[in-house]
Amino acid sequence: MTTTNGHTGRPKMSEHERRCRQTKIRLTIAELEHIRAQASAAGVTVAEYVRRRSLSLPVQPRTSLADARLLHELSAIGNNLNQIARHLNAGRERLDPANLGQVRNELAQVLQQVGAAFDD
Repeated sequence: MTTTNGHTGRPKMSEHERRCRQTKIRLTIAELEHIRAQASAAGVTVAEYVRRRSLSLPVQPRTSLADARLLHELSAIGNNLNQIARHLNAGRERLDPANLGQVRNELAQVLQQVGAAFDD
């Protein structure tokens, strides 16, 4: 993009759009560490985290790849359980207790992992 002065790049922001004002606050070491940890968990800078919190804007923790995999695996197990229930309700299959036990154990493992991920 070419501006009116012949330069390329982003156009200059107006005065009310620029973040050119600063304010200082005093924090305890524990408060600052807590804010840093929260900002890191959300994947934003400390300044962005404080700005969002002070303006009552949402600050959501980023979703990790491990969380996405766990949720995908949990969804797959749920789909399998749904298919088993449909077949049983339609009278197409008999229930094999060994298979049900295996599915139950897999589901318990995934739920434990999901629970552990959200306890952190």
